[in-house]
Amino acid sequence: MNLYEHRALNLIKEAFLKEDIDFSVKNYDDGREAISLFCSIECGSQVEIHFISLGDGSDIGMRIWGLVRSTPDSKRSELIEVCNDINNEYRYLVFNLNEDWINVEYDFLNSDEDKDIGEKAVTMLRITYGILDKAYGLFMKALYSSSKESGDDIENDRTDSERILEGIDLVLACNRKRYTRSRILQSRW
Repeated sequence: MNLYEHRALNLIKEAFLKEDIDFSVKNYDDGREAISLFCSIECGSQVEIHFISLGDGSDIGMRIWGLVRSTPDSKRSELIEVCNDINNEYRYLVFNLNEDWINVEYDFLNSDEDKDIGEKAVTMLRITYGILDKAYGLFMKALYSSSKESGDDIENDRTDSERILEGIDLVLACNRKRYTRSRILQSRW
């Protein structure tokens, strides 16, 4: 029984029903349809995953809008680096930072004869769960770390107490020099 205009969404619906995956249907103003479901991220919140019809046939895209929301301008460079690192590590999903959110995208290969798009969507959903659990922690680390961490930068590896002790040593060394200099001057007079 076909409920959706696009054949691929019907195949995804059948596969999700077979796997007992809860989903809902969304209709957009521009005529696109989507199958949506929620995913809980380990140590994070829930995100909504959309399987969207991008055209006729099996032209389907998977989208997650707002994996991380309200990203501060001061952390943009760190977040872009994390997006690049994740994109280099995982070949399936594309993480990108728009003006304020981190979004995730995947486009299924378009084939009019693609009868197993439903099974591919279930497989991609499982892969996505694993990647999101790992990626979310990296984004949170970038957002909440006080400075950019780098193994090459010794300055970032020092703690505040080490910096304070170094300052005290410097002050003591300066005082010793002054004391020695004043003793030398006193002995000459």
